[in-house]
Amino acid sequence: MTIGGTCNFTFTPPTPPTFRQVDVGTCELDHLGKTAYEGFLIVNFAAGTQVGERTLTAANGDILRLTSAGTSRFVAPGVIGFSATLTIVSGTGRFANATGELSGVGLAVQATRTSTVSFTGTISYDASDRRKAH
Repeated sequence: MTIGGTCNFTFTPPTPPTFRQVDVGTCELDHLGKTAYEGFLIVNFAAGTQVGERTLTAANGDILRLTSAGTSRFVAPGVIGFSATLTIVSGTGRFANATGELSGVGLAVQATRTSTVSFTGTISYDASDRRKAH
């Protein structure tokens, strides 16, 4: 199945060259609907890389956990462009045995500490899997 959507979030202010960024926001995603978005990244401005973890919580409480790896680059003063590959590593509820991969592309604005990212990819899960392993 395909999965896609958009997330908007805020992040901690950067302190180059390497920093830990905490992200919190909301998404509108296929298969999850309105979704809470939380995670962190370790960003290395000198190398232009980022790695991290993400948690997506659907309105009904089902969770997808993902790891991410990607690149970051300054595209204008105070604006950072980024892209990442996110791999689904675990979940709860109907996503307990989910697998898949998403590509994310977005922009971060340092002055407002806000970011928007669009995702596309694939997900495989048993929609009838309702175990409540939260």
